[in-house]
Amino acid sequence: MEQGLTENFFESAEPLCEADEEEPDDLVVTFAEFIMRFPEGDYLFIANTNEGDRVKGTAELTYNLPAAPDISMTEDSEQSIDGVIIEWEPGVDLGEKCHDQSLIDDGIIADPATVAIVGWEVVVEPDDDEASDPSRKFAVQLPPEQTSVLVPAEYLERFFDEEFDEFKFEVGAIEESGNQTFSEGTFTVTD
Repeated sequence: MEQGLTENFFESAEPLCEADEEEPDDLVVTFAEFIMRFPEGDYLFIANTNEGDRVKGTAELTYNLPAAPDISMTEDSEQSIDGVIIEWEPGVDLGEKCHDQSLIDDGIIADPATVAIVGWEVVVEPDDDEASDPSRKFAVQLPPEQTSVLVPAEYLERFFDEEFDEFKFEVGAIEESGNQTFSEGTFTVTD
């Protein structure tokens, strides 16, 4: 049986940029320490095709990180299940926990407020692992000029019918090379 891959995506849990009172034993890795683990530049990837031929490719890692979206107009809101609208605005920094002005001042990373956004990604899921299908998510990618999205009532109703009314959402800013910066929040739905 032949099995191949068409694309790869690497993602890890975000490290804590500052101490968390609820998780005092968790390792804190400042943003400056974190990016030094992955130097900016070209990374070489080598693989074998199903036929056994070796292929190589490179991918560029940049420190062009878009500012974290401002989700304050939706965060902690209560909305009707028939019309949940998630709204955001472009942000100005990497977020209160990870923004490090000295990295910008020293020319190590680009100023997030000046990094061009080529799109947005919005993800919504129940804020409860006890929901019947907690891995079912509403996810959409949007063009850069669109800064709101309507979450379909059909998606929310199944959880609401099971008495889950709290949802978490993420809005991600995407820049040209694929770097993304997300902001996370919650909202509650009512009948």
